[in-house]
Amino acid sequence: MKNLFLKKYIDELTKDDISSFAIINNITLTDNELSIIYNTIKSYWYTIIFDDYKLILNKISNNISDKNIKKIEELIIFYKNKYKTYL
Repeated sequence: MKNLFLKKYIDELTKDDISSFAIINNITLTDNELSIIYNTIKSYWYTIIFDDYKLILNKISNNISDKNIKKIEELIIFYKNKYKTYL
């Protein structure tokens, strides 16, 4: 059931949502980085949440600045820990 809720949320996610979240978390994304992150989340959300997110970060790391990759990883870890009882 939780996967259905997560999938529905991801399906409705927009680039503006990601951009706003990035700004709130002091991440400055280029348009290209935003597109890559958006497409990655849409395609690999399940792996990011439930499996080894590092595999996905490694796939995109050549196209995202090192600073942003580090911040993204920190956020993934933070939110996976924060919501682990729900996942």
